[in-house]
Amino acid sequence: MQKDFDLLLKDSYIYMPNVKRFAVCDNCIIVFSTVGPTSEVDAEFVCRKISDNQYECISFYEKSESKSLVSIISATMGYLIFFIAILEAMLITIIGHIFEDESFHLFTIKLCGGSGIILLGLICIKLFSRTRGFIKFLFVPFGALMIFVGLMKIIKQ
Repeated sequence: MQKDFDLLLKDSYIYMPNVKRFAVCDNCIIVFSTVGPTSEVDAEFVCRKISDNQYECISFYEKSESKSLVSIISATMGYLIFFIAILEAMLITIIGHIFEDESFHLFTIKLCGGSGIILLGLICIKLFSRTRGFIKFLFVPFGALMIFVGLMKIIKQ
């Protein structure tokens, strides 16, 4: 019975059955098992060390010189979700208090409902915009629709 299992093939390339592709860099080898670029890109890689000069890529971020509208929206969407979630929590807290002015109380209830629907739409777009397949074409338009409905609910007040 063999006790040691050698993961190395010839020329020190690591052998793993789930490896899809690998890249040879200046002084190391990066193995892509789950994620990886489909073509040559200038990117920052987050890797874990497997052995000397061999790393497995966990995730990567493409570097882009130009800032497009889509990249700006994608970068700020996380902050927007965080801000609206804090706003939603504050509105729920305010709704619990009893105010003498009934119109302010109704305003906070409508604002809370609209911001919750917008939050649902933003989360759908953020989660499913980078996926592939049918689920992307189902949830990204659903998220856009939820943002539209939430804005209409807030404006309609």
